[in-house]
Amino acid sequence: GDLPCLYTHVSKSAAARQRIKLAMQDLLGQVPVNIALDMLIGGHWGGLYPWLLEADDEYDTWRAELFALIDNGADIIAYPTLLYMLDGLKLVPAEGFNEWDHAHLETAYSTIEAMLVRGA
Repeated sequence: GDLPCLYTHVSKSAAARQRIKLAMQDLLGQVPVNIALDMLIGGHWGGLYPWLLEADDEYDTWRAELFALIDNGADIIAYPTLLYMLDGLKLVPAEGFNEWDHAHLETAYSTIEAMLVRGA
């Protein structure tokens, strides 16, 4: 028979998303901060972790992890962090993504502003 599609399983299962997020959060703490930054932003990793956080409306988690990496020395100047972040913002939600309300936009704008202050 056909094997289940991982994307379909993960998109339909909150428990599966949670297990993957916990594993990725553990991995973020084990790799160099610039690789963790790449995972968090989406960059070369294709955005699995940001997609998981967005699917469960965890923008504040994403923001806290971003600034923890920056505070631990992630190089946001030599890396196109702000560009990746802006590219990843879904201001017009796609099917299956959360609607952006005022609180989401405030989080996004204050994150961009804080990154600019840090030199991004």
